[in-house]
Amino acid sequence: KKNIILYAVIIGIIGFAGSRIYSGASDLASLSKMPERNSSAPYDGGARIAHAIKIAKQTGKLVLIQSSAQGCTWCHIMHNVLTTDTNVVAKIESDFVYVLVDTTNDQNRDFYKKYADGTDHTLVLIVMDADGKQLARKIGGECVDGDEGHYHISPDSILKFLGSVTLKR
Repeated sequence: KKNIILYAVIIGIIGFAGSRIYSGASDLASLSKMPERNSSAPYDGGARIAHAIKIAKQTGKLVLIQSSAQGCTWCHIMHNVLTTDTNVVAKIESDFVYVLVDTTNDQNRDFYKKYADGTDHTLVLIVMDADGKQLARKIGGECVDGDEGHYHISPDSILKFLGSVTLKR
């Protein structure tokens, strides 16, 4: 019985922490939501980023952009770390407007051409200021930690990346 209560409390804490990134404004919730699998929605990355920049200007925060394609396992793992790790969530809430850009239907690879030097990788993390100037970027394997056979995305390395850019207050 004690274990059941302990598990329930832990699940509640994890759920609460994960949901905190979505709280505050419906704009932020929609910007960081993972799209449905097999969505035929048109690519709207430019509009989503412009909206995030507008919010960043209003709030005095930076913009954190994650690209994601529906078939990219690492993209889903990254999204999970960014929205459930309590330390990462707290850092994002404090300093960033987080926007997820679904590039599944970006047939011309416009996102990658504009923001990631035309990379072939699907997973890209970008930090921009409220004027849209790119301050930092990680592409593909730069986002993944470990050595052969033991790869993962570490909350600590994400925090280090986020901490590498400073918010001018």
